[in-house]
Amino acid sequence: MRRIAFEWIEVALAAPDRVEADPHHPERSRSYERTPAFGRRILRVVHRRDGPDMIVISAISTEEPGHDEDEL
Repeated sequence: MRRIAFEWIEVALAAPDRVEADPHHPERSRSYERTPAFGRRILRVVHRRDGPDMIVISAISTEEPGHDEDEL
């Protein structure tokens, strides 16, 4: 639906540019990865651990106001 390749999500989870806690759900994390296919956009993956598994809740491409490419 959003044309986000599964491989891009895997990269964002395995080696993200930045990870932060989800401010609304403390059990979740947000991983950010600048994906070349998106140009200047950023892939944001919201996820949580369930034992040894990683559950992906959402994945979107976004622009982050105030975050320069060098800050990721």
